[in-house]
Amino acid sequence: MNGLMQDRPLLISQLIDFAERHHGSTEIVSRRVEGDLHRYTWRDVARRARQVANGLDGWGLAFSDRVATLAWNGYRHLELYYGTSGSGLVCHTINPRLFEDQIAYIANHAEDRVLLYDAQFAPVIDRLRPHLGLRAALLGHLEHELLQQLHGALVHDGQRRALQLAAEVDVQVVQHLLGGAQRIAAQQRVADVAHGAAAAAPAP
Repeated sequence: MNGLMQDRPLLISQLIDFAERHHGSTEIVSRRVEGDLHRYTWRDVARRARQVANGLDGWGLAFSDRVATLAWNGYRHLELYYGTSGSGLVCHTINPRLFEDQIAYIANHAEDRVLLYDAQFAPVIDRLRPHLGLRAALLGHLEHELLQQLHGALVHDGQRRALQLAAEVDVQVVQHLLGGAQRIAAQQRVADVAHGAAAAAPAP
């Protein structure tokens, strides 16, 4: 990193870290598919995104697995974006306005492992389920399932940063050896070591 303006890799997880640190009390308002308004803050988004990351880890997903979404812009979709992308998974957003055969083709061609959808698209998923080689879950139900999985196992304050990807590290090895919050904490330590080594290296 010597000679460059930035002293760390540019990661999606840093965006939610920044929002939590500097705009934690800023309110986010979205209309739920159930019809009512939902209000919370960027600090809440960061906390729940970490819970999503831990919950999805319990589903046996591996590094770089694709997690598809068929959902409108709302707080659940926002949490999924950071919870997947910040933990070594790929958030694959599918346009809900596409024809059903196009949705099935895109999901299968991308080899999505999971598809998470809003309740409004339940009839579509029911029709497509025989043609999809993946696990589909309703976003509203996912919330309760993840909270049950995470009872007593939430990410601690010392492990709050999402998975940090460093170019010098074989992150796939770390991903397969470690799980959940342990993986996140270990990867953060690796990133810190890599950053310190780069800072200590003599200028060319």
